[in-house]
Parts: sequence; structure tokens; C-alpha cells
Amino acid sequence: MRRRFQNGFTLIEVMVAMVVLSIGLLGLAGITVVVLRSNLLSQQISDATTIATDMMEGLKRQSVSSLTACPAGSFLTAIPSSCPILSDSGLSGQTAFYPPNTNGSNTSCGITGITKYPTGMAVTNNSSFDTSLATLQGGQSAPDTQALCTWNPTLAQREYIRWYRITDTAGVTNSKDLAVVVAWKDKFGKWRNIRLSTTKTQ
Repeated sequence: MRRRFQNGFTLIEVMVAMVVLSIGLLGLAGITVVVLRSNLLSQQISDATTIATDMMEGLKRQSVSSLTACPAGSFLTAIPSSCPILSDSGLSGQTAFYPPNTNGSNTSCGITGITKYPTGMAVTNNSSFDTSLATLQGGQSAPDTQALCTWNPTLAQREYIRWYRITDTAGVTNSKDLAVVVAWKDKFGKWRNIRLSTTKTQ
């Protein structure tokens, strides 16, 4: 009598194949998570760049004479350890981008129409920071005399904090240095920012 041999896989072979497949799927899942996070960060950088560019263009449209430089002593000169929006986002040492000490009526370097009026200020806008949505619409005004480091607004999805500063160009008359910063928290709660700077002359 002839013996018949059946071709197939043993149980061990099947189990080994399942283990190999599982390892491959786990690796694929990890790559997917990385791609999704990268896509979100790319979107946030794009949003922030759009907001920063819009604010800078608003400043550049002003005449040099209307760009009031903040008086000496109006800006932070050091980043407090309790100010994560600055210390965690890589701004340490970047003094040209440090914000004014406070917002509103106790400064004289805000330009009307660049940021939203603080509460209670309907005529003169000395505000230097607020928030903006990615659509460049909406957002929140910062309270009068508010310090940026202690301001903690609840940010909606795709909402960013933005500020600007104006200083006289050293050694050049009728010239202003303009700086804009847009900051946000990434998926892990870490502050990040986009910075732009230019010089406006007559």
C-alpha cells in the first residue's frame, strides 16, 4: 500500500509566522504614530508662520513715524524660570524677541490695529500681544497691564499667542527694528515658536 504525504505547515511554522507578522505590524504602528505627530507639528508651524507673516506685514504697512519704539526698560531683559512660554521655546538669549514687560496702558509702544484692544481700552491700543486663530480671525485680547509670563489663556484648537516689539535701529535715524513671535504648545505640551524680524526705514 502506498503512503500519501500531505503538504502543509506545522503548528510551529504557523506560530513563527504569526510572531514575525506581529513584529512587523507593531513597527508599522509606531511609524504611523510618528507620521501623525509630524503632520500635526507641520500644520502648527504652517499656521504660526501665516500668523507671524500677517502681523509683520501689518507693521510694515505703517509709516516709520507711526512705529513708536518702546521706551528703554519696557522689555524683559531676562527670562524668569517661571515663564515656560519663553524658557521652553528656545528664546533664552534671543533678547531681540523678548516681549514688553506688560501689556496695555502702562506702555506707549502699541500700534493701533495690530492686536486686539485690551478690555477697557476702546480708543488707544497700546497692546503688544494677544491670541489669534489660524484663520487670522477671532482670538483673545490680553488684559490691560497683563504680563505675558503670567498670562494663561485657554487656547482653542489652532489658536496661538503672538506678540511684537518695535525698537529704534541702533545708529540709524528714521529706522525701526521690528520683531514678531508666535508661540504655541505642541502635542506634548512643550512651547514652540516662530520668529520674524526686519528693519523698516523711510
